[in-house]
Amino acid sequence: MIKTIPEVTVAAMRDTIDSYDELFDRMPRMGEMEFSDLREELAKITDPWAESVCAGLIASLDRMIDIGLPYLSMNRESSTLSGGEAQRLKLVRYMGSSLCGMIYIFDEPTTGLHASDITKVIGILENIVDRGNTVIVIEHNTDVMLLADYIIDVGPDGGTKGGQIVFTGTPREMLEHGDTITAKYLRSVNQGRSFCHA
Repeated sequence: MIKTIPEVTVAAMRDTIDSYDELFDRMPRMGEMEFSDLREELAKITDPWAESVCAGLIASLDRMIDIGLPYLSMNRESSTLSGGEAQRLKLVRYMGSSLCGMIYIFDEPTTGLHASDITKVIGILENIVDRGNTVIVIEHNTDVMLLADYIIDVGPDGGTKGGQIVFTGTPREMLEHGDTITAKYLRSVNQGRSFCHA
């Protein structure tokens, strides 16, 4: 018989400690809760035995909520996630990693996000880079492009009319000298704005 993670967790914990009936009864329902509701429920647990475990879970939930995924639940199957949701979960996983010297590739992690959530994604990408890693992002969001150290523009169009490298350089070089569709678009949306990288 296949069991869910909450069911297995409850069974294992019941074998060890049987005095937490209320918590055990709530755990399967916790797997169905949205992350924001689950975070609130875990914050209510004050038992010293469970506090450190809850603190770690709350920290992970906070990262997922901050990146724009408060509506997901632990029972959500990964096959039902959109591409953007999957990329953001991947970002959260790597944000918590202590590895350095790695190369991470993200495919459009800002898809479908509100502007404030895009700022959070950018912060996570910068955090991963600051820890000594390389980040390659396939992205159409102009804020992400303008903060890149280097841009590789593939075109000239999409689909069968694309696939050629039409520009390589810094965002500044693209804005000043680029003659691609992307460069022209960046110039049109960037008038009067500044960006971090030269």
